[in-house]
Amino acid sequence: MTNTPAATPKSRIVVIIGLIAVAAFLLVWLDSSLPRPYPAAKAVQGSLDLTEWDFARQGVHPLDGEWEFYWNELLEPADFAGNAAPPAPGWIALPHSWNGSVADGRKIGGEGYATFRLRVRLPGTADSVGQLAVKMPLVFTSYKLWINGTLLAETGTVGTDRSSVTPAFQTKLVSFTPRPGDNEIVLQVANFHHLRGGVTKKLELGTLGEMSRKSDLKLGMELFLAGSLIIMGWYHLGLYSFRRKDRTPLYFGLLALDVGIRTLLVGETIWTKMFPHFPWEVALKMEYWTFYLGFPLFMMYVRHLYPDEMSKWFPRLSVWTGIAFSLVVLFTPGRIYTHTLLPYELISLVWMGAAAASFFLAWRNGRDGARIVTMTTLILYATVINDYLYYSERFTLLGSLSSHGLLLLFFANAYILSARFSRAFTAVEIMSGQLEETNRLLEDKVAERTASLAETNRKLTEAYNEIKNIEQSRRQMLANIVHDLRTPLASIQGYAEAVMDDLEPARCKEFLEMIFSKATDLNELVEQLFLLSQLENKAVLFDLRPVEFASWLAELCRPLETDVRNAGLDFALAVQAEDGTEVLADPAKVKQVLVNLVLNAVEHTPPGGAIRVECVRQGRELVVSVTDTGAGIEQDVLPLIFNRFFTTGKIRGKKSGLGLGLAICKEIVQAHGGRIWAQSQPGKGSTFCFSLPVHKTGVPETRVV
Repeated sequence: MTNTPAATPKSRIVVIIGLIAVAAFLLVWLDSSLPRPYPAAKAVQGSLDLTEWDFARQGVHPLDGEWEFYWNELLEPADFAGNAAPPAPGWIALPHSWNGSVADGRKIGGEGYATFRLRVRLPGTADSVGQLAVKMPLVFTSYKLWINGTLLAETGTVGTDRSSVTPAFQTKLVSFTPRPGDNEIVLQVANFHHLRGGVTKKLELGTLGEMSRKSDLKLGMELFLAGSLIIMGWYHLGLYSFRRKDRTPLYFGLLALDVGIRTLLVGETIWTKMFPHFPWEVALKMEYWTFYLGFPLFMMYVRHLYPDEMSKWFPRLSVWTGIAFSLVVLFTPGRIYTHTLLPYELISLVWMGAAAASFFLAWRNGRDGARIVTMTTLILYATVINDYLYYSERFTLLGSLSSHGLLLLFFANAYILSARFSRAFTAVEIMSGQLEETNRLLEDKVAERTASLAETNRKLTEAYNEIKNIEQSRRQMLANIVHDLRTPLASIQGYAEAVMDDLEPARCKEFLEMIFSKATDLNELVEQLFLLSQLENKAVLFDLRPVEFASWLAELCRPLETDVRNAGLDFALAVQAEDGTEVLADPAKVKQVLVNLVLNAVEHTPPGGAIRVECVRQGRELVVSVTDTGAGIEQDVLPLIFNRFFTTGKIRGKKSGLGLGLAICKEIVQAHGGRIWAQSQPGKGSTFCFSLPVHKTGVPETRVV
């Protein structure tokens, strides 16, 4: 289990309000249960003097103290009236079971029957006291009640043996009209079905209005407890039905239902009020089952709430122990399985200790909600121990409180589970938002990839067209090569045949010179093809070194200017780059590019035209341009002039070789990290440009490009 974020302020407010509500109900219940701050009288030898007690002002008075006790006697009021001589009474302090009391010189057990009698002396007259009522608690396990000689209440069937006794559990409010002076209470009790017998909880006397208020308040409190627990249980079972991966709501819901049902069976015995004829034995078994199965459910819940802090063995042992005790309850009668309560209470202390240790570890490890659940668990343990003492008749002041402690714990745990579900829903919302964002990003990515694929397709189309053009150029080049080779070869062949015909020496020399010229052209063609092949295969050795470009360009253009002017053309050189600007270049290769562009311009510019060479620095580049005033180039073929094997014969209206010169220039410029391009308008001349990156002065280097 990992740490989770802190709960939201809204959920904290909800749990605080719930805890305050439970605490308020608990305080109201305690207010109705605790004795008034007035000294209460105790019965002495079967007589209780309440002549000084003001029921209107001081409230309810308990009928505690020494009652007359007649063991194995079922006496009625008539047996104490007139000249009747009842047996000599014994004395028993109530509230307490008769287990362990001494009768006829021996200790008695839980089974048997007896008569209790108490005389209560009331103040003034009947009119001054008003209508009174006695609150009858659970009596083990059947009784009859007479007040002032009148049978007013009966629960179960009182008898002298197991076959004649019908056990029943039910609290009652018995009202009567008191008489001045002594008022007699006679109570017959019989038990043959339970471990304990007699009156284990206090009887109370008060005005009918006050007793009704207290009874209704206790009944309402227990209904609130039972209803809250049952609603919590069904709610969390519903949560588990929608998400079965986490079993924490399952065990929490079952535990809440278990405790809610138990609340209906104890205390005011709401179950028997709803179902008056419900079998007593089944109701008692249900009461024990809810107790014996409650701790295993609680341990399983703690195990799934904090799995890293609770060992799996404690929940498993608690489950097998609870099942074993439940089977004893199932297959044995009440007088037997009620003996198993004390051993199970002692075993349950072990489970309580293990759960408390897990809560403290969770608190120390910073688990969510561990602090509040630890504090409420300590309160629960205090109420459970109080109940152990209460049902064992060692401490009866506060009554049964475990349901209240459990409700506090359930509110705390409901808060934790609600916070978890809230965080889970928040996480789902966040993940949904992230998923939407991811979907949007994916859509954008798909659109981007689609655009990229479209661009790639466009480039592939362009590449295909370029390859197609190259293939056409290759075919044209082959045709041109065949043509250009055939003509000089035919000339060489003709001149050689003429020389072989014994021509005059002067004519022979002329033909030999022609043969040499044609052979030189063929050699130049072969060299260009070889150079272009090496450039394409990156096999040319470049001697790159820093070159101060302005002065180098000026020196290079001097012989070119002579060639241009000899062709009847004007020449101009313009350098717009500061002195000292260097490029990293192979001077011989760059010279070849510039010479090729200038001679190409001379070839395609008619006499009287002009050629201008210009060098301009543009950012991190030096741009060299060669501009002529020739015929220009059509726009549809302008992008193709640097393609390999592209001939320019049809561009300017004349035959011009194999189209290798510009392709070689492009390869050389790109090998220097530059670029080359052309601008032209038909009839207005052309401008061929290439750029070289500006380089800081450095050490010369040689590399194969």
